[in-house]
Amino acid sequence: MDCNGCEHKVRKTLHAIDGVGEVYIDQANHKITVVGMADPERIVKAIRKTKRDPTIFSHTDPAAEAQPPPSEGEAPPPADAPPEEAAPAEPTPET
Repeated sequence: MDCNGCEHKVRKTLHAIDGVGEVYIDQANHKITVVGMADPERIVKAIRKTKRDPTIFSHTDPAAEAQPPPSEGEAPPPADAPPEEAAPAEPTPET
């Protein structure tokens, strides 16, 4: 972003998205930090409408943060593992 007008346009566009709490713009480094619970795809789409080319540097998934930590002595399940109900208890030997 080169000027205050560009900054204002991007800030106004981002604040219009549901879930965006705060927007921090660093003009010198051409970086925008968006804080909130908004869909990253909607944020990227909104920035593109202002004729900018956005790149996501980091993103945290609120669903992953909402999971309770595992109990003591229990290892956390891998992210791509099937739910425990779907996994067979023991393989049956064939006769």
